[in-house]
Amino acid sequence: MVCVFFALLIVAAAEGQKLEMPWEAVEKPAASSGTNAPKGSEPAVGTNERTEWAGAGLSELTPAAEKGNSTAQCSLADKYFSGDNEVTKNRKEAARWYRLAAEQGVAQAQYRLGYLYDRGEGDLPNNDKEAARWYRLAAEQGLAKAQFNLGYLYDEGKGIPKNKKEAVKWYRLAAEQGLAEAQTNLGYKYDQGEGGLAQSRKEAFKWYRLAAEQGDAVGQRNLASLYELGEGTRQDLKEAVKWYKLSAEKGDAKSIEALQKLGSH
Repeated sequence: MVCVFFALLIVAAAEGQKLEMPWEAVEKPAASSGTNAPKGSEPAVGTNERTEWAGAGLSELTPAAEKGNSTAQCSLADKYFSGDNEVTKNRKEAARWYRLAAEQGVAQAQYRLGYLYDRGEGDLPNNDKEAARWYRLAAEQGLAKAQFNLGYLYDEGKGIPKNKKEAVKWYRLAAEQGLAEAQTNLGYKYDQGEGGLAQSRKEAFKWYRLAAEQGDAVGQRNLASLYELGEGTRQDLKEAVKWYKLSAEKGDAKSIEALQKLGSH
């Protein structure tokens, strides 16, 4: 079952060894490599993923939700999550309706409830264990953003035991559905030879390119790095500059630095 779903991924470049949303991952010398790290992809106004309640107002959603209609509950929760011309933003009320829908198996609601636990919003405690539980339920139903976030929790050992192989498994499932951030992170795992993967810059290049072509800033930067170093592909400084510039235009500090080092503006 699905409902109105709006998602804005909170993305951060990574460097270092912590993987913060996913992270601060280790950089290669000469050019930066990193990963994306949403510690929870945030539902946000934008994309309608169901038709049953498309355009429905509060007067339609509330009685249906109160009668136990799970997709109406999730759609009503969406309204409270973001607020609109009918209701004031109220994360506590959103959490209440997401929970009712999630308990009936609505994947989007499970994912969003996990997000609220992840962030400690809606009067819910910040609880990685609960976040992991709800992300897993949604991920097992095939929801890509839940798969990605579950992979991140495995990567960091938050709420569940750290397990890089499981992280790779969930990143791959999300990446194969076309989620750019997951493609970048899977590429990074190949780049570094983590999570039971043999190091392969060729595979890293493949996944970085898929992410980069979708506009993911970290994927663009990492793709540029491989072009700059001639790893996993031919060395091509022109292509490196092109992708660094695209990433830098999104405010990626590491790409800006790389361009400065290359003497390109």
